[in-house]
Amino acid sequence: MAKKAFLVTFEVTTRVVADVPEEFNLSNYNLITKKDAQAFDTIIKQARDNILEVPEYYIYGDNAEITEDIECLYDSNTEE
Repeated sequence: MAKKAFLVTFEVTTRVVADVPEEFNLSNYNLITKKDAQAFDTIIKQARDNILEVPEYYIYGDNAEITEDIECLYDSNTEE
């Protein structure tokens, strides 16, 4: 068997319900108001908390993409 390096990316999605300003627009994040920024931060925190509460529900093989790392190959002289 040969050792190779791999990059593993997990894509997770969780549902969040939050109170937001009437004109809240995620696609216009660069021009948001302070209230929009607070709502955005609240959404992110709730989503992170959902995922960290039971990570096994979100991080598993069906949500993984595995690619061989061809830029930084496995080096048997280093410890992994």
